[in-house]
Amino acid sequence: MVPSPPGPPVAFNCQLPSQSSSASCDPCDLSPQSPLPSVSHPPDVLPPRTWRLPARYRDYLPELPRPIDPVPASASFLPQVILHIFDSFCTSFNRFGIAQEYRHRPSYDPDHAVPAHKLSSSTDNDGTTTCSDTQKRPPPFPWPNMSIWRLMAWQLTGNSEKSSAETTRLVHDILLAEDFKPEDLSGFNAQTAIKNMDRLEATPTSNSESTDAPKFWDGWKTNVDVDIQVPSCEKCRSSERCGRIFTVHGFAYRPLVPLIRAAFMEAISKWFHLTPFKRIWKSPVTGREQ
Repeated sequence: MVPSPPGPPVAFNCQLPSQSSSASCDPCDLSPQSPLPSVSHPPDVLPPRTWRLPARYRDYLPELPRPIDPVPASASFLPQVILHIFDSFCTSFNRFGIAQEYRHRPSYDPDHAVPAHKLSSSTDNDGTTTCSDTQKRPPPFPWPNMSIWRLMAWQLTGNSEKSSAETTRLVHDILLAEDFKPEDLSGFNAQTAIKNMDRLEATPTSNSESTDAPKFWDGWKTNVDVDIQVPSCEKCRSSERCGRIFTVHGFAYRPLVPLIRAAFMEAISKWFHLTPFKRIWKSPVTGREQ
């Protein structure tokens, strides 16, 4: 039998009887106590090795931008307010119940800035209204000779459906005129002559006698046939045009673009008021504005 190695010494615990205890204890307690824990040193172990890729195999991802510093709770911003100020202006109603309302204050009132004589065409002493430079030019303008001028004047004046009186006027006023030459009508075409007249009127012309005279546009379209459909009580299919068609011959009109050009080429155009405004009319009976 192999003897066991000597262990730590065993201490004997002897407890004296306390005064408060009624029972007696043994003089000596020979039961062994639990052994004290032994202090053991850890074995010598190397730390784990960190493996890293070589520099040429490393892929660095882009970094995100740094976040903005949070705004302190104590800081407060006033709300931004955009104020649009309109210097609106409204005139008083005149005797006709008309007033103007402007979004912005105008530089002047066109009705008061223009004198009365600028609002109408100038007249001669005999009361006849002066014409534009195009209408002042003597005949045979806009045609090449007096023969064509007389013939076209006969066509463009008077009744569109020439009667016996018109035919008589053709003979005495045109064919028997001293300056009428039949050879001037060689190759004459009425439609071509009218187109040439429209082209000349749509082009600014100036007086050959005065180079400083203002240029004018006329732009009138004459001798135009207009069809007007008048409804009737007759039944018709949905695909057909209901009503009768009446044709108005010799209608004269002025397109909008030549009219605007002629207005801006007048001397009064420098007093034009180009600021947009609202015109209001107040009824003298009901007092309603519109």
